[in-house]
Amino acid sequence: MAKKKNKINFAYDSPVALSFAIITILLFVMNALVIKGRIDVFFYAPTNSGGAFPFNLKDGASYLRLVLYQFGYFDLSFLFADLIIILLLGQILEERYGSVIMGLMMFFSTLFSGVLNACFGKEKLCGAASIVIMMVFLNALTSISKKKVSVLSVATIVLVICREIFARNGGFISVIVSVAGGLCGSLFAFLASPKARAASKKEADGIGLKSKAELLEELDAASPRNNSKSNYKSDSKKSASDDETVVIGSIEL
Repeated sequence: MAKKKNKINFAYDSPVALSFAIITILLFVMNALVIKGRIDVFFYAPTNSGGAFPFNLKDGASYLRLVLYQFGYFDLSFLFADLIIILLLGQILEERYGSVIMGLMMFFSTLFSGVLNACFGKEKLCGAASIVIMMVFLNALTSISKKKVSVLSVATIVLVICREIFARNGGFISVIVSVAGGLCGSLFAFLASPKARAASKKEADGIGLKSKAELLEELDAASPRNNSKSNYKSDSKKSASDDETVVIGSIEL
């Protein structure tokens, strides 16, 4: 007999978090090796009129920078640190809220931070700090919703914010912008998720009741008591039919 080969199936789970990580890594490699920094301007969020990249209403690149800056990384250690958090927490949150809601949360968090930086920021803003803060906030608020406060989640929030403060070298406006963007994404999750949870709960309850009823019917049908009754009925029918045959035969005789 031929031996069965064990095949390894790779599942592309958490498509939003994985796609974001792949795109960010590819852009980082292309910018460092192929393009060599010639499109750095697209990976910085626009600033106000007194900043390095002032927002221009007539310039299409300014609108693109409102979203594209989340892919802007120029430090490999920061890139790996943020992607590790996004991949770890992204899988948990994407299973909880769904890929569509997860993608919208990341988009609105990035857009809100970009708009705030274009209004009030004067410093260069790049990277997915708002997305990381959003995921950490959502992970912490999940434990708070269960009537308990996770010390680990609170400590993670404090460490992430402290990292942003020290990384910006005193640029508190950019830190506030990133935290505000994370809170905006978290708020969108709370506005969008209750209906989805209620619908899924209702569907799950209906499926559970249906499967339970079907299971009871199957168990009842397969019980020896019903089998004995059915056997008794079938035997009685057979005996009755045999008796009728004998009677009819006697009349013919």
